[in-house]
Amino acid sequence: MSSIDKSAHILGKKWSIKIIEGMANGKFEGFNTFLRKEGLTAHILAGELKELEDEGLVEKRIEGGITEYILTKKGAELYNIVVELKKWNDKWNSKS
Repeated sequence: MSSIDKSAHILGKKWSIKIIEGMANGKFEGFNTFLRKEGLTAHILAGELKELEDEGLVEKRIEGGITEYILTKKGAELYNIVVELKKWNDKWNSKS
């Protein structure tokens, strides 16, 4: 799989962009809160977070028994690309 294919695979997954955006905007308030708010299963969210972590986009930190997920520098750069993709989509796919 080429690097662009790998990036497209990550961004094409149902929850990846939503997770990345949530972390970038301070709206990913933890695993359980995200589960309740979005209505997905723990298994799916754990898998998505693990994949993002394996790709170096998200870092998992455990302090005092509390698990926190944050974007890495690489993840933050990808978020900037997501923002640009949204702008492009709004420009070319608006319902005029």
